[in-house]
Amino acid sequence: MSDLLEIIEPQYFSGFKCIASDCPDSCCIGWDVVIDEETYNKYKSCDIDILKESFRNNIVRNENNIGISNYIPYAFVKLNNNACSFLTGERLCFIQKNLSESFLSQTCSTYPRVINVVDSVLERYLCVSCPEAARLVLLNKDPIRLINAGYSEKNINNYRVNTLHTRGNDKYLFFKESRQFCIDLMQNRMFTVWQRLLVMGEFCLALDLINHEDRMADIECVIADFNKPFINDLLKKFDSYDSDHTSQLQAVKILLDYSLNDRFISDRYREYVNKFEQGLYLTGDYLFQNSVVEYKNAYFKYYSPLMIEHDYVFENYIVNHMLKEIFPHVSHSNGLTANYSIYDKYILLVLQVAMTKSLLIGISGYYNEKFSIEHVVNVIQVFTKNISHNQIYLHQALEFIKAAKMDNIEGVMTLIKNTCL
Repeated sequence: MSDLLEIIEPQYFSGFKCIASDCPDSCCIGWDVVIDEETYNKYKSCDIDILKESFRNNIVRNENNIGISNYIPYAFVKLNNNACSFLTGERLCFIQKNLSESFLSQTCSTYPRVINVVDSVLERYLCVSCPEAARLVLLNKDPIRLINAGYSEKNINNYRVNTLHTRGNDKYLFFKESRQFCIDLMQNRMFTVWQRLLVMGEFCLALDLINHEDRMADIECVIADFNKPFINDLLKKFDSYDSDHTSQLQAVKILLDYSLNDRFISDRYREYVNKFEQGLYLTGDYLFQNSVVEYKNAYFKYYSPLMIEHDYVFENYIVNHMLKEIFPHVSHSNGLTANYSIYDKYILLVLQVAMTKSLLIGISGYYNEKFSIEHVVNVIQVFTKNISHNQIYLHQALEFIKAAKMDNIEGVMTLIKNTCL
């Protein structure tokens, strides 16, 4: 892919620089390291003795890959205690150190960037699973703003790229308008974050309905229907529902407990879950209902005061997710996500927000007055790396929410409504 493409990116993007061995985490630890076919062939043809032997011993062809697929890895790097075999003792990449960045796989070259090509526009974002990226994305008090970064003259074949063609496809009529509506809504600071999320849920339901009925030409009318009076009426309805802290904590506790079963879960994530439990006295013989009382107290006494002052953090977290995932439209699919509806993608977003928020409430109960915005950024980063990149877990979590009959607006309110976010 070497054609000239217009580039758009958030204002934070150009400020990113990998801090390598100074990073408190490592993108070389904690997940499978996948290799694309072109990179695999480079490694197989390498004639440098020390590298040739290392490639032969540590790169494994994936026999499940049939034909060309962006989502089924062509090969894997063998792991050593969940770390890439090419990670050195100085926490640097052995391949890049001895060859060059051009020898990295598409995945390694791209991360923590996300590159989407939507029609003729190249979009670039950052994943908050990277500590340095998380700091840039989350701590900007101003709303995320997209800027024109010129045109790409660079061949991007060595990057992992998600491609979406909308032109001439009735499924994507008014694609830009519906996408922009969701972004504008999530950046409307007249409302709390949980109010914005609930309104967006109603919008996604409406999109799914007209999509199911092959009425995508009606999207413009749907967008127009979501005017200020209509949104205010929705909010009055939402405000009439009481917060259900008991069901909220029960659901999140189940989801967090199940997440610990994954083989790649990091020690930092386990530490945060442990502090969440200690902060709410969810261990030992302490009665669950007493933990609910602790949950409410932590929310109002420690979590809420900090997050009212820094409510832009969750706004940025959500908007960044929406941009890189081309929300509310399905940006790409694999065996797990092929049949996801727009509303399914919305529920998955809500799940991640709800789990992160509840985790932070419990952790605020652990730290009390020492609970800080640094804890918030660190927890979001660690959660995103361990959970948001785990498509199998997210699929299972979505199935749990559906089985519990919480995949509706009432269920979403149970998961995210406290008073403010």
